[in-house]
Amino acid sequence: MIAKRREDLAPAWRENLARCLRCGLCREVCPAFRATGRERFSPRGRLALLEAYLEGGPLGGGLGAPFYEALDYCLCCRACAERCPSGVAGDVLVLAAREAGLCRGGLPFFKSWAYRTALGRPRLLAFLTKLLYAAQRLKLLPVALRLLALPPRLALPELSPRPFDAAAPVFIPAKGERKGRVTYFVGCGTNYLFPASARAVVDLLTRAGYDVAIPEGRRCCGIPALANGDFGLARKLAARNVKALAGDDPIVVDCGSCGMMLNYYYNDVLDVPGAASFKERVVDFTELVPAEVVAERADGRVAYHDPCHLARGLGVTAQPRALLNKIGRLVELEAPGAVTCCGGAGTYGLACDDVFDKIGSEKADAVAASGAPVVATGCPACVLYINEALRRRGVKAEARHTAEVLNEGGRP
Repeated sequence: MIAKRREDLAPAWRENLARCLRCGLCREVCPAFRATGRERFSPRGRLALLEAYLEGGPLGGGLGAPFYEALDYCLCCRACAERCPSGVAGDVLVLAAREAGLCRGGLPFFKSWAYRTALGRPRLLAFLTKLLYAAQRLKLLPVALRLLALPPRLALPELSPRPFDAAAPVFIPAKGERKGRVTYFVGCGTNYLFPASARAVVDLLTRAGYDVAIPEGRRCCGIPALANGDFGLARKLAARNVKALAGDDPIVVDCGSCGMMLNYYYNDVLDVPGAASFKERVVDFTELVPAEVVAERADGRVAYHDPCHLARGLGVTAQPRALLNKIGRLVELEAPGAVTCCGGAGTYGLACDDVFDKIGSEKADAVAASGAPVVATGCPACVLYINEALRRRGVKAEARHTAEVLNEGGRP
């Protein structure tokens, strides 16, 4: 039994787990630990429980429920991996444990079925979005959300009946002097919930001199499946995207999580054939848009929130700030260099509302203290969850995608 448990993780991840020194430096940057104060929800605590399991610790009583819950409560924000002096990839170890079925016995059947049914079928996702749009128009959205096992009071944006890519051409030529061509990987959150953000990305890129190609045949990047331990589905989606994104053009993303999935998880975790070039090709749109494309204006204060995966996965922190400084006085929500999760992390905020409520409240209070009426951020999930946190705390401010904030009124 002990030998079998040790084989639940691949040798490379067992070796990585063994590097943990139990120093605890990871605790102060972990959103789940900061929200709960419980050691088992810290990276150090959950890795200690994982190691105990692999060494044959009991699954009943003392280790069972706390062990599963500790894995559930990881946001995979990579804050611990960034802080660890020994190079322990705490998020990947949790993902590997989830894949091995150690997280409450594996991915729940309904959630697994929903992911496998919808994530690889853009038309079905578009149909579901249209149903939510109709429910929103008829003021039946709480009922529809309940049927989808989502919180009925979730503050969704004003939905569109059609996703961005249903109306967008597959090729949009550059405006003015041509600099090159890019492939735009439109993330699911942007495509279905915030199509105006995608239109803003395209407008900024074409005004910057880039031809924009929107590849047909692309699918969800796969990070929802990966985060829940379904590596098989994540690999299938990745294979489709490798084929759809073939070529040498830069791959532009509008979401840090999509970008990190393409350039890190595809290669370093899933070992997807053909994805090696993504390491060099994946860029955030703010890395290509020059400051002169953004029209100067004095709009007052603009706050900026660093998405975890955009900052830690793609290393993009300075570029959006430089662009936002042209449209107003940029104010920081955290200390210089700090990257603090919004508490959403995809569907995490829906399942672990206690952590989201605490972290989201802190974020909302920081926005209120900044005096900024607008919070710009480069992740559609962050937009959704920050707006939910602002609503709960009664803060009169709005989170918007960085592309929309930059593009609004910015045409020369």
